[in-house]
Amino acid sequence: MASKPTQRSLEHLRGEGWLVGIVETWNMGAKIRQDLFGFADLVAVHPGKVGTYYIQVTSGGNLAARRTKILAEPRAHQILTCGNRVLLHGWRKVKKKKKDGSWSKVYQYELRHEEVTLDQFPKDVRWVSHEDDKARAKVVKEDRKLSEKLKTEAAAEKAAGLR
Repeated sequence: MASKPTQRSLEHLRGEGWLVGIVETWNMGAKIRQDLFGFADLVAVHPGKVGTYYIQVTSGGNLAARRTKILAEPRAHQILTCGNRVLLHGWRKVKKKKKDGSWSKVYQYELRHEEVTLDQFPKDVRWVSHEDDKARAKVVKEDRKLSEKLKTEAAAEKAAGLR
């Protein structure tokens, strides 16, 4: 079985007949991973299911944090409003049970999945426009520039013996 959570989810979904793709990308300039619409790592469709499934993949211990992240994202609300689905996949490592019921020394990964629904979102969530996205990107860019400037100044002060 694959070692990364995203790869495990890909393998799991494909094994159940889903058409699935990775939509999380690496932003070279910012040196960060960026999820589609701020939360989705995978997008999947299945012939027996209605709508598109947007999936956030994580380790088992981070499910609550990822749920909070999704519920804070207005674009996730928009996706659900349009009839699509949002899922959380959390993978954790557990000891495998032997046939006699005792615990083995071998570990396996176990999937816990949750669906995020519209009724979980706060009532004040609003639709996000393209202009909102552009404004958010501008703020992030300015924050990064300020952060780099502060790091440079701190390094200069340290080199000068002021820190």
